[in-house]
Amino acid sequence: MSMMRLLQIPAISLLLLLCLPACNNQHQDQPIWQQIKIGDLAAVQDPNQTPQPLKGIGIKMFVLEMPADNVEDLSQIWDVTYKQPFLLASPTAFKANSFAVGFGQIHMWHAIAQLLDKAGAKRVATRTMLLAHGQTSDYEIIPLPTEQTVFYVDTDGQRTGIHVGPGKLVLRIKAEQVPGIRGLASVTSQPVFVPRVKILLPFLARQAKANEFEFVPAAFKLRTSPGDFFLLGPAAYTTDRLNLASRLFYKPQGSLFFVPSEQNPAVGKLELLPAVRLFLVACSGIND
Repeated sequence: MSMMRLLQIPAISLLLLLCLPACNNQHQDQPIWQQIKIGDLAAVQDPNQTPQPLKGIGIKMFVLEMPADNVEDLSQIWDVTYKQPFLLASPTAFKANSFAVGFGQIHMWHAIAQLLDKAGAKRVATRTMLLAHGQTSDYEIIPLPTEQTVFYVDTDGQRTGIHVGPGKLVLRIKAEQVPGIRGLASVTSQPVFVPRVKILLPFLARQAKANEFEFVPAAFKLRTSPGDFFLLGPAAYTTDRLNLASRLFYKPQGSLFFVPSEQNPAVGKLELLPAVRLFLVACSGIND
């Protein structure tokens, strides 16, 4: 497997990704490869375009949901994706926290999309980011309106509880340039608790930043080039609603899913089912 494909994507191509619409419920019965196309994963370079001075790394995050009863189907996806590119603070703690992540390249997308479709996955949100080197972007997963305890396994293998709230739990994406190598970026993913700030005064913002809590055992870093992506999700289903994996990946209140009829799979109805969240994050372009 090679991650050293030296591609340069003009910044104007990255900005055009902002025009791609998010999906809505009317498309949820479509196969996942129709909801997320190969062109969504990486912008196509136009040789007639002149590179623009705006530099950065294009990131697209697709939030997927699937019925919780199908979570065992994810094992097939983890089996066909790569594990080697990821740098983890503690592989043992990452696994103990019931996190799983797999790396893929654009030529693998159709096969992975077929497995996601088999699991009943649908796209529910899209976030497009153009990050300068060293910049971060937060995607809010759930609000934490009151103080509560989130349990996780630390890097020493100990189950730990952290009191957080009010605020929100986010998935933070950070992009950095790889020194001396064009067309390659370093991307970090990490769950973070961000406290609520009512008044955006500078000193309060600094205080809130200091009170953030980073779940380091669930963080990872990898090098990526345009068309590469990773899929983040749960390693297994758990009934413990107080732990970090449940907060990130499980949606017990459920979502609407298209359930085909046993007599005729071409027809069916929408049903409210407990759901599992997945995060598909792609490097859509790099402008050095």
